Amino acid sequence: TCTDCAGVVNGDFVEDNCGTCDNDATNDCTADCNDVWGGTDVEDCAGVCGGTDVDDQCGICGGDNSTCTDCADVVNGDSVEDNCGTCDNDSSNDCIQDCAGTWGGSLVIDECNI
Repeated sequence: TCTDCAGVVNGDFVEDNCGTCDNDATNDCTADCNDVWGGTDVEDCAGVCGGTDVDDQCGICGGDNSTCTDCADVVNGDSVEDNCGTCDNDSSNDCIQDCAGTWGGSLVIDECNI
C-alpha cells in the first residue's frame, strides 16, 4: 500500500496529469488554454484559444498590413505628407506658410511692411 507509481515501496515517484511517473516536477505536464492536460492550444492575438489570428507587420491582430502604410503606401515607411500635399521623407523640402498664413503661398512682406 505504500508503493509509488513506479512500484517502489515508500518511493517518491508521482504520476502527473499526463501519466508520466517520475520524481521530476520540472517535466510535469500542464493544461493548455482549453484545460486539456498536455494539450498544445494557445491563445492567438485576439485571445481565442486555438485561434489562428496573428499580428500583421503593423502590430494589428488579424490585420492586412494596410494600417501602417505611409502616404507612399510603403508598409512601415517613414514618408509623411506635408501641409502642401507633398509625400516624402525629406523634411528640407516641406512647404512653409507665407505672410498671409497660406501653406505654400508666395506672398511676402514688402518694403512698406504690408
